[in-house]
Amino acid sequence: MEIKVFHIFEIKGRVSIPLQLGLIAMVALSGGLFILRGPSATWAAAAAIGGILLALGLAIRNMRRMLLAALAFLLPFYLHKGLFVQEGRTGEILSLNVAAIDVLLLLLAFLWLAEMAVDKRCKVRACARITVPAAIWFSMSALSIPKAVDLTLGLLQLTMMLKLLVLYLVVANQVRNASDTKAIVIALLGGLFLQSVLGLYQRWTGQPLGLWFLGETPQIRNFKLDLGLTPRPQGTIGHPNDYAMYLEMLLPLALAMLFAGIKPRYKLLIGLTFCMGAVALLFSLSRGGWLGFGLGIVVMLFLLTHRGVIRLRGGISPLIWVILLLMIGLAFSGLVSSRLRSSDRGAFKSRFTLMQGAIAMIEDHPLLGVGLNNYTLAGLRYYPEQVQEWGPGAAEVHNIFLLIAAEVGLVGAAAFLWSLVAFFKHGLEFVRRASMGLPWLIGSAILVGSSAALLHNQADYALMANPQVASLFWFMVGWLVAISGNAGDRTQPGESK
Repeated sequence: MEIKVFHIFEIKGRVSIPLQLGLIAMVALSGGLFILRGPSATWAAAAAIGGILLALGLAIRNMRRMLLAALAFLLPFYLHKGLFVQEGRTGEILSLNVAAIDVLLLLLAFLWLAEMAVDKRCKVRACARITVPAAIWFSMSALSIPKAVDLTLGLLQLTMMLKLLVLYLVVANQVRNASDTKAIVIALLGGLFLQSVLGLYQRWTGQPLGLWFLGETPQIRNFKLDLGLTPRPQGTIGHPNDYAMYLEMLLPLALAMLFAGIKPRYKLLIGLTFCMGAVALLFSLSRGGWLGFGLGIVVMLFLLTHRGVIRLRGGISPLIWVILLLMIGLAFSGLVSSRLRSSDRGAFKSRFTLMQGAIAMIEDHPLLGVGLNNYTLAGLRYYPEQVQEWGPGAAEVHNIFLLIAAEVGLVGAAAFLWSLVAFFKHGLEFVRRASMGLPWLIGSAILVGSSAALLHNQADYALMANPQVASLFWFMVGWLVAISGNAGDRTQPGESK
């Protein structure tokens, strides 16, 4: 049985003339500042994209939806300018990054605040069960900074955390109806398609494509392993493991859309995107990514079967893509087996050593930790001499919860865990009570993809170190809150009956 896509409600959102003029003024001011500072090629591309988006938004008379779609599409493409770069230092975040998605987020926040100012019916969807513990986590992180060895590094990380929380709140309140959700799905899958194509190109050629202004780096060869010097693709995400995490968060969404009531030609494109993304994930050689993706697909298929979406008659066509995926996995089983048996020159064992050091650090600093973004600086004395030879990036404990507990203390780590538990509880409640349709498919895919990423972060820390991966995760959190709120609310903030 295929799910017919339905509209939660269909109301055309209009941006008033004053708001349009305000947006134009903000874009013009930002463009002027870029010109005065002598913009690089990256910012020239960002300014051109911004102009196109502004024109399209005014043309379709729904600037909010256009900005949401652009934000979703640009999440993996890191068009940014690094300010206050900390050369020669070590940490998760080493600069104040002003990215194109930050500009889009600022415009969306401006629209939201302006609507609340002129429309008394606007309601803030705060979702206190998630927001309150996230705010406590942020507060404890801020309180840990005075204890840090390097205060600047702590402030840089805190700024990124603040942007993530604002992103979550803005998305939760600016996604208003089914049309917004459809635009986001198209944008996310479009980005997934391009990242998959780029990753496959990097794998087969062993060279970057040269998209420096979109975040691609020339370091493809630096991530080769001993498995026949196999190059590991990274797209524009920055590291093969982080690239795998991006893919495992979005591939469940592509799978879910194969069961939506859309035209066959669109299903063909989505199916190809799903398979290409899965192959790119395979070539990333990320064992954590494989584990997260494998369990995620199993859970997604279980949810679809449990709800009766997959049946012999209606579900056989979408399942062809899953069967094709299994055949691809069998074709590359030798590569998978070799990777699982490899030791990465002791990197796998080293992670247990790092965990022991993190636990010792937590025992010495249980309340406020050693300071946000200061794990490496404070942790060198906890490790044997051979650990220090791996370099700064390898000296971070590869476990998101241990890293947060070591840096900001047990209270901050507990608040972070509390916010995640609240998010998954909120999502599970929605998936259980929601009727069949596009919201249920998307909500299930968000839960599965987020679970895969968190599982992967038990052996990684990208949710604190990679702005693209972290932004996608918190975008998903806000999107699920918006979808669940829309399903039970006929009149949304900023919309009229």
